[in-house]
Amino acid sequence: MENDKTDKRKPKVSDHLANQRTFLAWIRTSIALMGFGFVIVKFAVFLREMTQMVGQTVKNNTRESVIVGIFMVILGALAAILGYVQFYKVHQQIENESYKSSQSLNLTLTLLVVVLSSLLIFYLFSNI
Repeated sequence: MENDKTDKRKPKVSDHLANQRTFLAWIRTSIALMGFGFVIVKFAVFLREMTQMVGQTVKNNTRESVIVGIFMVILGALAAILGYVQFYKVHQQIENESYKSSQSLNLTLTLLVVVLSSLLIFYLFSNI
């Protein structure tokens, strides 16, 4: 009988460290998205200024690029928030020994990436 009580699994440090690594991956992704958005906006502004300086009429889609860049920064911030929410949820589940994988989150993120990729591909091909 006593062995049954001592065999009960306690949350291990390795479980919490794995959760922490996953959270840090969310944060790295968030920073990458925000950085990429920032670069898109800055490059669009640079192109606009260069075409004005040179005085050439070049097909100028800086407005759309700025919107895409700002959207990427917002997406990065949302990824950081979502990462923390997921980190906290998993932390609680580890402590309560009731971890359950979130298939809906995985599916939602996969669909979001596919939709955004499709939109970006369409946007890039429309500007050729």
